[in-house]
Amino acid sequence: MEHWFSLASLLIMPFWALMIFAPRWRVTVKIIELPWIAAPAALAYFVLILPRIGQVAPVVTHPNLPGVAALLGAPSGAFIGWVHFLAFDLFVGRWIFLEAQREKISPWIVSPILYLTLMFGPIGFLTFLTLRAALRFWRAGKVRRSGSVMLEALRANTPLMLLFWFNVALIGAASVGMLVDHRIITGAPAWLKPLKFAISVAIYSATLAWMMSFLPKGARIVRVLSWVIAVTVGLEMIIIPIQALRGTTSHFNQATLLDGILYGVMGISITVLWIAQIVVSVQLLRTRIADRPLELGIRLGVALTAVGMAVGFLMTAPTSAQLAAAAALHAMPVVGAHTVGALDGGAGLPLLGWSTLAGDLRVAHFVGLHALQLLPLAALLLGMSRWSETVRLRLVGIVGGGYLAGICLLVWQALRGQSIVRPDTATLGAWGILTVSVIFVAIIAILEGRREPRVLKAHTADYGTS
Repeated sequence: MEHWFSLASLLIMPFWALMIFAPRWRVTVKIIELPWIAAPAALAYFVLILPRIGQVAPVVTHPNLPGVAALLGAPSGAFIGWVHFLAFDLFVGRWIFLEAQREKISPWIVSPILYLTLMFGPIGFLTFLTLRAALRFWRAGKVRRSGSVMLEALRANTPLMLLFWFNVALIGAASVGMLVDHRIITGAPAWLKPLKFAISVAIYSATLAWMMSFLPKGARIVRVLSWVIAVTVGLEMIIIPIQALRGTTSHFNQATLLDGILYGVMGISITVLWIAQIVVSVQLLRTRIADRPLELGIRLGVALTAVGMAVGFLMTAPTSAQLAAAAALHAMPVVGAHTVGALDGGAGLPLLGWSTLAGDLRVAHFVGLHALQLLPLAALLLGMSRWSETVRLRLVGIVGGGYLAGICLLVWQALRGQSIVRPDTATLGAWGILTVSVIFVAIIAILEGRREPRVLKAHTADYGTS
């Protein structure tokens, strides 16, 4: 069987080689245009699965993790699964290749994505979809207009502009720190946290400046909010690198008087920032924007960012282990944690650091904070579609509702001490229900949008004959 396993790749590799290494060759295009190129792998799959259909059918009709693991754990099951991957990955790769030809995307860009698809399937597919959407956005002039609008908004908002450029400079400094300072703080490079926070805050300040540009020009409330946000976030972004330079943690740190003071300043600053974020949400609720789906995307983005900030407050309570240590030692050098069910600083995902062994509240915190960018982006991307404004408005609302539910699920998962990469059956079921519900409601919204013009025409005709 191992011999046949090695030969199976020959059914698809010539086509991948043509797409990746000879994309401009006319023969390549003619061959890849044939939908039958995936047929040999599909036929091999058919031949392999037919004698074992009695074993496979119960697993695929009533799937469960132990059953799928047992099927794929056997050499015959693994072989069948592998050929399944080969056939469908090639079909997806063919679609990417032809779609890139139609969109006139350079092979220098597409070939690495095709290789990514060959190696990791869905990741390459998602990368291409993102690239295609970005290019369409760019060609429509929306990216250039959005970029110029955002830069203009930053220029017009001095406090947020100062915050943006301060964090751009901090990104450079923290990057140098990553290269020259190899100290480890709580299981991560000392300058990784300042780098991540600086990137996040630079994006946050630019996005918020753009959103606040929709508020009345020159209004006192806009100036006050901008300065409050810039100062509170700026204080945190000064303290974090100072603590990294000192070789200690910034959050939850009460080991010394200075550490306690700095953490206290951060706590007050973030509380004030959260209140200011809520006030910005209220101001945007009172402001009308011509593009109604974008208006809703901005409102939802700002509001859900406040929800994401609120998740941070859950991290500030002392853990049971910290309380027990305090009772024994009459001191509590660390108050609060982002990990639930384990100590901070354990095994984590690369760069992000989210715990791979226990619950981590930073996941929901991160997802909530970046609603500020993702919800308006969803509205802008939907603006490229042919759907009516009403349909796009409904879809933005559906995405926002699903996003809020997702934040809640992430909090629930973390508080149960469960790692983001180790979901149990209940968590997977909840995510499945949420995903299916969002897709189902979105389909209904789209179908209703298609029906509305016919209903409108019917009412118009009735009015004309009355």
